[in-house]
Amino acid sequence: MYRVITLLLMLILMSVSVGMGSAQTSSNTVPPAPPTVWTGQFYSNPILDGEPAFVINTSTVMFDWSTTAPGPNFPADNFSVRWGANPIFAAGTYRFYLRADDSARVTIDFQNVILNTLDAPRPFDILTADVTLTQGVHHLQIDYVENSIHAVLFFSWEPLSTTQMASNSLTGLIVPPVYSISTPISNGSVNAYRLNVRTGPGLNFERFVRLLRDTGVLIIGRNADALWLKIQLADGRTGWVAARFLTTTINMRLLPVLTQ
Repeated sequence: MYRVITLLLMLILMSVSVGMGSAQTSSNTVPPAPPTVWTGQFYSNPILDGEPAFVINTSTVMFDWSTTAPGPNFPADNFSVRWGANPIFAAGTYRFYLRADDSARVTIDFQNVILNTLDAPRPFDILTADVTLTQGVHHLQIDYVENSIHAVLFFSWEPLSTTQMASNSLTGLIVPPVYSISTPISNGSVNAYRLNVRTGPGLNFERFVRLLRDTGVLIIGRNADALWLKIQLADGRTGWVAARFLTTTINMRLLPVLTQ
């Protein structure tokens, strides 16, 4: 009987120890970053003056209003918008993309201007800026001005360090794992049963992961003929997928043309 009781006590202690270890592991797990929310304040003048006519929230800044007004009882020309967001960044270097017709200025943390075409509009160019950020929240602000005719604004970014590490770690992978976690911010979703993500824009590039149907992705670029799209996964890695297997409402011509 004594041996039985001793054995039972040992089993109870072992189970408590395992439970404490599990609880400790769970408490140390880093939660995923919350989705980025952009707040846009729309002004019926080109100088961001006075009270905004209306305010909207969105998860991405990808707009092609063409020659139409962005809202009811609002002008189609000579207006401005101030966008603000507080995304959480991992420490590293990021490439920011901007296309603005007519012009825009991008500021980080209220003082670091990384892109600016307000004084010299470049409506047909996709501009980039590489910026190294510390871990944590960084405020992003976009001041956008539309003068006349077409109104277009595209803004996005990708982590360069993560992209390079992912590219270096792909050597030797043969069977791609299935990936089904959506990105915190997504502007597209998979419409195929399974979709291969490749290291470059073509079937000749190595596949390193497969996405399940309805997986959300963040589209950050395209190749020259827009048959292949560059996407960012939830873990920060980037890759290429065939455009026909993604469903999205964004205008593909607003995406920057990338080669890798």
